[in-house]
Amino acid sequence: MNTSTRESYPKNYLYSMFRASLFVVLASLALLGCEQGGYGELETKIAQLENQANEQEKKIKILAAAVTRSRASVFDPPLKQFFDAPEFWEVVYEDKGACHNECYQQFQHQLDACDGDQGCETEAAVETAACHQKCDSPF
Repeated sequence: MNTSTRESYPKNYLYSMFRASLFVVLASLALLGCEQGGYGELETKIAQLENQANEQEKKIKILAAAVTRSRASVFDPPLKQFFDAPEFWEVVYEDKGACHNECYQQFQHQLDACDGDQGCETEAAVETAACHQKCDSPF
């Protein structure tokens, strides 16, 4: 069930209940007015019923909002919301400094092992340059 249908269900249902109750109230008021024959009393009753209907509409809106909030919390637990958030899947930290530091440490160990050999030091420098290029590549 998608979220828009789930959220609109209580509002639509409660609104239709409100319309039905308003229709019943107005119909009964019309019948009472016809039996009593007085229009002044009918107008005051209509005003009272409209006020009651407005108050009920406010209560229905509050109830619909509460139902929507409670349904959202039931169907979307916090852990699910956490893993569904796009921020969870974004790469926010790339530690290139650690990679470069590792390359430097390897270079230092290679230089110590070379013991002054020019060819060995050149080879260590080439390998270190390749290591640094790998650190800078996006993948």
